Amino acid sequence: MDNIHRAGSLTISDNRADLVSALTNDWYISHRAGETALMIGPTWYDVAELNAAARQQLRADGAIGDDVLAVGETGFALGDQVVGLKNNYQLRILNGSRGTVVGLNGEGLDIRLEDGNNVSATAEYLTEGHLTHGYAMTIHKAQGSTVQHCLTLGDEGGIYQEAGHVALSRGREKNAFYTVVSRDEFGLQRDDQLSDVRLALGQSRAQVAAIDHNHTPERGL
Repeated sequence: MDNIHRAGSLTISDNRADLVSALTNDWYISHRAGETALMIGPTWYDVAELNAAARQQLRADGAIGDDVLAVGETGFALGDQVVGLKNNYQLRILNGSRGTVVGLNGEGLDIRLEDGNNVSATAEYLTEGHLTHGYAMTIHKAQGSTVQHCLTLGDEGGIYQEAGHVALSRGREKNAFYTVVSRDEFGLQRDDQLSDVRLALGQSRAQVAAIDHNHTPERGL
């Protein structure tokens, strides 16, 4: 892809589509090498796009087959990586638990967790939206996760100082960052291609929250 520019663990693209493609391709290389790899996106929209792209690559390679169960618009296949979104101690699934779909259990799914334990996600847990694909997570959801390779999709609209610290410290061996070039109000590329994301990473939302709390107590922040 001619629009991709790389410098160490930094990847810059002229457009978002090529950037997402480069990120998911890099994730897939790590995944196929047997390394634990996680993609991180600023929003659930980004995460859904990254998860879909990952599943497309896996399906094309035969790593996962057709969906064995569909819950709303979310389909699950044997071999899919999944993550729990809510604690359910009876099921032994915790918020942030990651695992692999290993079987169909009625209208639920059998899952082998990363710690080797086998659990079953019931139809109720699934229909309430508490299980989703785990190839990518939001920055907030990724807190506490540790993998070999972490690949972060960053932009000035969804990244900030605290989020950048979390995202760029999840990988034990490698933390990679992907962003589009900075452009001015006329759509022209800036001399400093990273000016927008540098500005975003320099801004603390903790400071903003404190200011809001001190000046607008009626909001109940």
